[in-house]
Amino acid sequence: MISGSEKLSLYHKEILENLRAALEFDRKQVLEIALAKGIAEGPVIDPSTDTGYKREWEFRWTIFSNESLLLFKHLIIQKHQKAITDSEIPKYMIRYIEIGLEILGRINADRTSVEDFRFSII
Repeated sequence: MISGSEKLSLYHKEILENLRAALEFDRKQVLEIALAKGIAEGPVIDPSTDTGYKREWEFRWTIFSNESLLLFKHLIIQKHQKAITDSEIPKYMIRYIEIGLEILGRINADRTSVEDFRFSII
């Protein structure tokens, strides 16, 4: 399916680490939640658009199972209502991970101290 690696900006890596601490989840779980949140609540994107962030932190796609990657691929294709090649999918996924991390980061920052963050992200 998808192989190789991708890079996140240090800004998004910091959000990822804050979310890991708040949720008490491992990196894989937070990245999957961020990808799902980005696809579900983010806009339809053009993955070639520059975000303005320098991507420096590398992770391997093998962190995700093939089943998860296939599911996310088809959710992206459904959202965009067009065929997207396997070589293009990683560009979409990394952008939706970034969008999802930003959404989750805002939810975390906006919650009251008594709220359980895990309920807030549903």
